[in-house]
Amino acid sequence: MSIDIEKLKTLCKAVISTNDQYLEDELNPQKHQAYLDAEDALTEVLIPGVVLELIADNERLQKSRIPAGLYRELVALRDLRDQTKKYVDSYLLDEVESADSCVSEDQHLCASELSECLMDAFEAHWDSAMSSAAQKTPEAQ
Repeated sequence: MSIDIEKLKTLCKAVISTNDQYLEDELNPQKHQAYLDAEDALTEVLIPGVVLELIADNERLQKSRIPAGLYRELVALRDLRDQTKKYVDSYLLDEVESADSCVSEDQHLCASELSECLMDAFEAHWDSAMSSAAQKTPEAQ
């Protein structure tokens, strides 16, 4: 069963519009009939199966949304990601490749360790993403 959302929107707007016109025109019987006709047209489209399908679609969309409390944490993680990328692109490679570009030997060692940790994290993320994608392919199912 296919839902024509645009048709539903149009019908809902017609019901609202005719109701407003009816109320503004001091309860004119002709405007009331126009409202009833618009309401009947909407009711004909909103058969129970369509309503249940709309509810199911809405629930599915609600479950896939990010909970409101996590937005702050997501912003912080994105900021950390961006700053890490900026550091890696501008300084880390120089610090790993050449001890001369570092203030001390410790800075060079820390940069090397950080580089290894970032590569391990990237590989773990990549492996996880690839296994998740492999499970979603038609061959895996």
